[in-house]
Amino acid sequence: MGHPRLFSGLLAALVLGGTAATALAAPAQTFTKKLDRAVSVPTGSAVHVENLAGHVAIHPNDGSQVQITATVVAGGDDMAAARALADTIRLDVSQQSGNVLVHVDYPVGQHDRYRYIPTNPTRAKDHDIKVLGFRIGVGDHSSSSFDYQNERVRVYQGSDHGVPLHVDLDVALPAGVKARIDNRVGRIDAGHLRNDLELKTASGDMAIADLTGSLSTHSGSGDMKVADVHGTVEAHTGSGDLELDRIDGSTEVHTGSGDINGGHLGGQRVELHTGSGDVTLDKLAGNLRVETGSGDVKLNDLAKVAKARVEAGSGDIDLYGDLSAMQDFTLRSGSGDITLKTGTPPAVRLDISGSDIDVNWAGLRNVESGRRYFRADVGAATGRGRISTGSGDVTLR
Repeated sequence: MGHPRLFSGLLAALVLGGTAATALAAPAQTFTKKLDRAVSVPTGSAVHVENLAGHVAIHPNDGSQVQITATVVAGGDDMAAARALADTIRLDVSQQSGNVLVHVDYPVGQHDRYRYIPTNPTRAKDHDIKVLGFRIGVGDHSSSSFDYQNERVRVYQGSDHGVPLHVDLDVALPAGVKARIDNRVGRIDAGHLRNDLELKTASGDMAIADLTGSLSTHSGSGDMKVADVHGTVEAHTGSGDLELDRIDGSTEVHTGSGDINGGHLGGQRVELHTGSGDVTLDKLAGNLRVETGSGDVKLNDLAKVAKARVEAGSGDIDLYGDLSAMQDFTLRSGSGDITLKTGTPPAVRLDISGSDIDVNWAGLRNVESGRRYFRADVGAATGRGRISTGSGDVTLR
């Protein structure tokens, strides 16, 4: 029957511990205030927005100016202290290299440690644990250190370190205005825009949907979701998952550690790189390059792919779909199986090496095979296909 008292005690300790951590992070009093700016951006220039910590929401503006609303959130032992801390924030506008710079000025000369408690947290459940079927919130405990306003500062999350001060930004962009948003800590959301965007954060998730224009994203640590983009996409995260859906421009994404998922990528060039993680995508076209240091690669519903290079340091590689357009492909795995399934094999000269090789494609000619190799012409053999695995099987169906 187990030890119900022991489990109950453990459950209570976890609940109380999580509650205590949350209570430590929350100030006694919270004061909020709003700062507004309307910024004109000359034709051919861009707007640059800089913030230390907070949530940034970017959406369209029907007017001709960039509208920025900064919500200052400050805490203190009493309301007077919280108000005084909030009053240290300024929203500065200046010209920089022909562009308009909107900078959230923090009192870094007085405080070099800040506590960020998201106003509307979105990822709390990702940091929970389950005990006996119960979900226990343990919060997101982390800190990031970087230069801001020529001072070295640190931002804490899920901790009682630092002064409780952050600024949430609402940015309304007129169509056609280029924007660069640098939000050091915190989530960035952008949607329904007709702009070229460059988004940066040292620590935070990003979600971008319904964008006509080019997109460049950089995150030191955080997940990214990108959907419904009519334009090129370049995304980088040091640690985090990437979800990509319905992008009709060329796509290049990199993550040091994380999975890449999604589909409907129809640009001329699709490049996907992860140091450690799986790659699973559906409905791809264009020229493909996929690399994972440690993880599986599964590409479904391929069509009109002329060139493909897929490499997995230690993982399986699976390609499914219409492969008839492929004229040049290289598939390599250090220690994994490689499988291709198609009703329409490509017309290539095959060169395969692996442990157990099983090829069942129609139209094979000039077949050569041995203990660890297989060579053959498929159809007219106008292209070249290279498949190799160090210690895995190869199956072509």
